[in-house]
Amino acid sequence: MNNDGFDKHVGFVNIGNTCYMNSALQIIVHCDVLSNIMLKSNKLMGELSESYRRFIHEYNNSKNYSSITPDTIKYIMGNKYNSFVKSSQEDSHEFLICMLDYLEEDFKKNNISLISGLFDCKMRTVIKSTESEQKSFKTEFVRFLCVPIPDKNNVTLEDCFNEYIKSDIISSWESPNKNKEDAIKETYIEEFPYYLIFQLKRFMFDGSSKKNDALVNVEEKWYSTIFSKNIYYELKGIVLQSGNLSGGHYVSYIKINNKWYCFNDSEVSKVKTKLIMKVVKKAYMLFYVRKNKKRESPTYYDSKMSLPNKKYKLIK
Repeated sequence: MNNDGFDKHVGFVNIGNTCYMNSALQIIVHCDVLSNIMLKSNKLMGELSESYRRFIHEYNNSKNYSSITPDTIKYIMGNKYNSFVKSSQEDSHEFLICMLDYLEEDFKKNNISLISGLFDCKMRTVIKSTESEQKSFKTEFVRFLCVPIPDKNNVTLEDCFNEYIKSDIISSWESPNKNKEDAIKETYIEEFPYYLIFQLKRFMFDGSSKKNDALVNVEEKWYSTIFSKNIYYELKGIVLQSGNLSGGHYVSYIKINNKWYCFNDSEVSKVKTKLIMKVVKKAYMLFYVRKNKKRESPTYYDSKMSLPNKKYKLIK
């Protein structure tokens, strides 16, 4: 194993409409920092964390292009979250949220702060009155950026991001001095995580679920003024959803040692980068890894399971 993640191409058996789980699991497994730490941990308290550690060992010891069955993960997640008990089609994004939340609970039992440090964006919301000097501030941590797709031609991921953080006009805002005033709401990302995960809002609910199949142009290496000048983000994984929420199918694409692989449940196949750059335009979720321009493969963890204190802030 190296800093790019597992040198593995192992599929997951579908145990009854579990493509949503299998695609999300492939994303989590290939979070190299998390997986390396799990493999080094022999004394984790918590049902999911201990079972997932064993699952990672099984994955790591499997032969390339073989498949394993994630039935224990499915059982544990079903015990915690009712929506995953049955064999109905569920949402890959929702499974990913729940599994990382559950792992975070287990890590906290072991006095380890890991999941939030790896995956959370630090968001700051500022509301400014347009009628006075009144302001309010709110800071929160967001694990996934659920971004809308603007209704325009040649949409880029950065367009989606800008739509997500754009300013809003608020009428009759209650200011700190209890007055009703008009205001502007502005959102900033103060700190970006190591793993940056996007969910594109492809489903609209207005009496029936409709899917937005608009193409979104995505860069494999994403350089932007929204990041610190020392970093960029590299595309590591994709979750593609075909069909609709009630009857669709999920597959994931993972970049391993600069080569792309398609994980379609138990089937694994190599994919050319040209094809990936077409597929990614239809992505449901995008999984990016932070890179340092000066060093391509720094060490992001140590034997004490701690993370670096250095944070990268949005340049405004």
